[in-house]
Amino acid sequence: MRRVLCVWLPNWTIQRLQQSDLALRNRPLVVLAEHGSRGLRVTARSAEAARCGVQVGWPVSEARAMLAPVKTVPAHHRGRTPVAVRSVSRQTPAWKRADPAADRRALQDLAQVCQRYTPLVGLEDTDEPEALLLDIAGCAHLHGDERGLLVALTRELTEAGYQIRTAIADTIGAAWAVAHAGANGEILPPGDPTAALQALPVAALRLEATVVATLTKLDLRTIGQLRALPKTSLPARFGKDLVRRLDQAWGRVHESFTPERWAEPITAAWSGEYPVQQQEGIEFVFGQLLRQLLADLAPRRAGILELACEIVTEQGQQALPLRLSRPTTDEKHLRQLFQLRCERQAWSAGMLSMRLEVQRDGWHDEQQTTLFGEASHAGTRDLVELIDRLSSRLGEDAVVRPVPQPESLPEWSWREEPWLTTAAGKTTTAPIVDPLVCHARPWRLEPTPIPLDVVACFPEGPPQRIFLPTGTATVARWWGSERIATGWWRKIDLRRDYYRVEIESGAHYWVFRRQDTGDWFLHGRFD
Repeated sequence: MRRVLCVWLPNWTIQRLQQSDLALRNRPLVVLAEHGSRGLRVTARSAEAARCGVQVGWPVSEARAMLAPVKTVPAHHRGRTPVAVRSVSRQTPAWKRADPAADRRALQDLAQVCQRYTPLVGLEDTDEPEALLLDIAGCAHLHGDERGLLVALTRELTEAGYQIRTAIADTIGAAWAVAHAGANGEILPPGDPTAALQALPVAALRLEATVVATLTKLDLRTIGQLRALPKTSLPARFGKDLVRRLDQAWGRVHESFTPERWAEPITAAWSGEYPVQQQEGIEFVFGQLLRQLLADLAPRRAGILELACEIVTEQGQQALPLRLSRPTTDEKHLRQLFQLRCERQAWSAGMLSMRLEVQRDGWHDEQQTTLFGEASHAGTRDLVELIDRLSSRLGEDAVVRPVPQPESLPEWSWREEPWLTTAAGKTTTAPIVDPLVCHARPWRLEPTPIPLDVVACFPEGPPQRIFLPTGTATVARWWGSERIATGWWRKIDLRRDYYRVEIESGAHYWVFRRQDTGDWFLHGRFD
């Protein structure tokens, strides 16, 4: 059964310009195009320009007047003469000429990037497309299910800075309609889409503006109202295109799209007449091939996420794969990873040839440089590079990180996964964790809860004095209790009352009492 994923990028012209120039993201941006004898008109505007009042279709003179500095009259001069006028400066607006060809090329590049989710990715069939169509039949299981594929694609595009709306349905028309006018991220079940399309506006059928205006005048505003009319009378009143769009949405008329051609793999190869014995020579060849790969990736504004390196020696072939936690174009960092990877490889013969291929790439995280640098960005970059180096030197399974799990008991609420595997989004199924819950939990838990002697006012009351391994401590304040228990599907039944306590020295601890035995335990410490 066919399943279509529609990815709509609203205001695509503006998104494309802001992606190509980061300086345009926080400025009023207006795109102009020639409209015959009417001169230059506004064809698109950013959210900042819209907040200033600029509308699509305006002549350029009105748009410039709206974005000019605002002149205000001070309060103590209002109603008097002479009037003192003060100019309030705005951010300098940016003016761009419309380039439909560049918009299409950028959307085609984005379609090629989405080919990692399905080989069939194309553009909607319009003169100025703003949506991608993906045939995901037979591909959803690679991400668990359709929801997993949709979440992975949405995460990748939103992290790259794009604003998208998505929907999955059996037909192109239904997926397009829901993505444009329905709930964002909705997945229609296979079969009749009537329940999802009935309440949508008639414009969601991809009709001409004149047809939509005529239907609106007749108070036919939803698809459900339109389908209630006799189908035989629709062509004479509104044209054959209306019936065709209805049949396409319900799958009674076949509709297809043209997939974009697969992007050529990015490779670089070297072969020598004599074998290379020295490690320095092997690293030099790797550096030369790496420069070729980075030069080929530059037009895509992409970085290397996974690199396959095949080396042919006098005794056979060896593979040295490199995986990274984030896409990068840093040549020095990639060469360091290759050196660390070579330290784990035994070289018993000289190298005859080397071949590099970019297995996976992604959008490179570009950051605008400042005079003094950004401490947070530098810290994140250093952490990512450290993870990559440790994984290359020790192996991917040796560098792990905790991943949240949907479990109530703290010791079961996380598991260890290789950092690079989790970063690639292949195995993690981590739930969304409530920030309020995170702040109520200690970051450091004991491997095994430590038994405690506790003095309480009454048997089931809060602790007043606790006997820690370091000595006796009086509780100054306490918060709780919070009752945590195992689910019914667990073979063991655990019920605990947790308290956060502050002792007189200012230290905070997380302790609990078992309901079945009344014993107390120390489970964590707050920093």
